[in-house]
Amino acid sequence: MVAGVLVGTTEVIAALSLATLIFSGSLASFLPYGVAMALISATILLAGISLVSRIPAVVASVQDSPAVVLAVMAAGIATALSASAPETVLATVLVALAIATTLTGGACLVLGHFKLGRLVRFVPYPVIGGFLAGTGWLLVTGSFGVMSIMP
Repeated sequence: MVAGVLVGTTEVIAALSLATLIFSGSLASFLPYGVAMALISATILLAGISLVSRIPAVVASVQDSPAVVLAVMAAGIATALSASAPETVLATVLVALAIATTLTGGACLVLGHFKLGRLVRFVPYPVIGGFLAGTGWLLVTGSFGVMSIMP
């Protein structure tokens, strides 16, 4: 029970910070929608993995690397639609996030169903290192933007 409370608390903090990262800048006025979406997604992730996993006592967690990519995507959409109504921007960003999440989940299901996880061995280390360095850089620059927001 204690482990569940600790993991849940950690996930709430992580979900809030990643939602703040995605809905920063010109999307900051829509942060409550992002927080609600992040908390519901984290709850579904934690409950779903713990209930359907074949490995007992497995714990899932929200990830920061996809959140950085989603933040860049959301910022690009908000910039492209800056002349549109705010409701249009919000709806477009939410639909784009939902589509990206659904496609990624579907790809992971297909890879898992056909046991294709071994294909990761063929991705060169410099590619993985570049991806991790790029997401790390985006996390650092995004965190300064989030930390400097004045209420």
